[in-house]
Amino acid sequence: MEFRRIGKTDFFLPVLGFGTWEIGGRDYPDYSNNGQAIEVIRYAIRRGIKFIDTAEMYGAGHAEEIVGEAISTFPREEVFIATKVWPYNLRYKDFLTPLAIALRG
Repeated sequence: MEFRRIGKTDFFLPVLGFGTWEIGGRDYPDYSNNGQAIEVIRYAIRRGIKFIDTAEMYGAGHAEEIVGEAISTFPREEVFIATKVWPYNLRYKDFLTPLAIALRG
């Protein structure tokens, strides 16, 4: 897998990622294929895809839940996750506080 440096930082991001649009639903959660979706994401990670793109809007947040379950069997520092947040959830108390709690473990 090829990695590229992010700006002038010491952080390197994989050039190829795994998108999760329509995994876990589109506008509403779809729980019917959770197991398959989790296995597909795990398969991709085992094959070297270490960058996962998701969003709060995908499946009304269910895609993020699936990603969380899928990566739970891997060391967290091995997987880079990018997610997008609805503009009305960009207030500190709505986004950064829960994020800090989630990152603590």
